[in-house]
Amino acid sequence: MERRAIIAAADSAASDDEGARVLRCAGRRVGYAFYGDRSARAGVVYLHGFPGSCLEPAPVAARLRGTGLALVALDRPGYGATETHPLDRARPETTGRLARALAVHHGWDRYVLLAVSGSGPAAVASLADPDPRLAGCLFLASFPPNFAGAPRPDGGFVRAHAFLSRRVPLLFALEARLIARHFGSRPLRLRRRLLRLLPSPDREALSDPRLGGALEASWARGLCGGGGRGLVVDFAHFLRPLAPPPAPSFPCLSVHGSRDRVVPPELQDHLLRALPFVSRVRWPEAGHFSWADSRLEEILAVLRSWLSG
Repeated sequence: MERRAIIAAADSAASDDEGARVLRCAGRRVGYAFYGDRSARAGVVYLHGFPGSCLEPAPVAARLRGTGLALVALDRPGYGATETHPLDRARPETTGRLARALAVHHGWDRYVLLAVSGSGPAAVASLADPDPRLAGCLFLASFPPNFAGAPRPDGGFVRAHAFLSRRVPLLFALEARLIARHFGSRPLRLRRRLLRLLPSPDREALSDPRLGGALEASWARGLCGGGGRGLVVDFAHFLRPLAPPPAPSFPCLSVHGSRDRVVPPELQDHLLRALPFVSRVRWPEAGHFSWADSRLEEILAVLRSWLSG
């Protein structure tokens, strides 16, 4: 009964990306991709960053073969093939509901959330009313919400765009469309910009054609497919005050690189002050992207242990 209530129609292959699919669930079209063991009864729901899409974890797929682990990544609202609804900007918990729908669709008894970078507010919001199937939440270099009553140590980029989105929202929406067109049509521009700005661990990771190419494909799908709407939704979630959720019954862990310049380490500290039930790991020499190669096995081991109960 629950599956029929959440899923309106069977999934069908999308025509634009090999491995990507489109599903009608929770009242909207949702883009997603499946990686790993299709016979698994439990798995990981991957929440991509800002910007991104369901193609972001593609480099992980080869490492999942033979492990018995399944991973589903969804296009968050406004990115890729996932539609936006008028209330999405006020409801960061929507992503958690879509994650639940995908877990039900794949027949999983248990699942964990892997929240990367800009998906942090959506993951935190999902903890306020967690799905009984949810067995853990791992925040990976995650940008935290703007917790009510606790000033966040934002950088200049966030402060400037916060001002613009609040005072001139139409101009902010136009900027988001232009950014999506500029970087979505030629995602190599974004990778080159990051290579100039980021520390050596991230430059080495992004110079790898496998990881760099997967990120470019993810950015192109997310930005071109959504036309910048995902950027607007995400920024609303970054700015909206959020009450810290109560401690859930399952484990939560935040992992972060000490050399992360995209989401600086002090933002992990902000997350943990608001959510003292979240455990912490700080990787001394890691950046924002370098985990995909040097720390992947460590992350997968944690996720497998949570799923095994």
